[in-house]
Amino acid sequence: MKTKQEYLNALVNFDQPLSTILPILKTFPWDSSEAIITLKKEHLIDILDRYLNNALSATDLENWADAIECREDIAYETDYEALINDIIFDLANPTLNDPLSPKTIEQYISQFSHLKSSLIA
Repeated sequence: MKTKQEYLNALVNFDQPLSTILPILKTFPWDSSEAIITLKKEHLIDILDRYLNNALSATDLENWADAIECREDIAYETDYEALINDIIFDLANPTLNDPLSPKTIEQYISQFSHLKSSLIA
């Protein structure tokens, strides 16, 4: 049997169908006193690239982000925490924001480059 950390890792990497991962994660306690895994910018950029390459649909992206949003057991990479949080929120709630499109996704990816430049300066 896999551990909660292994299933969270599968979720963050989206390397298994959500229909497989989410029912199993529901068997573990939702609350967590600390993060078990960290969603890094590389994870998010990889998922966004998969959407741009038509490997994931807008619905896949929305459902993935919705599964991650507000989880106490998933932290966001410290240097990019606010940006990752904003993008996950936007992806999980497209009806509250702009609909998902390749242009929007490309803008999200470029924000990481701009933030990296400001962190270095």
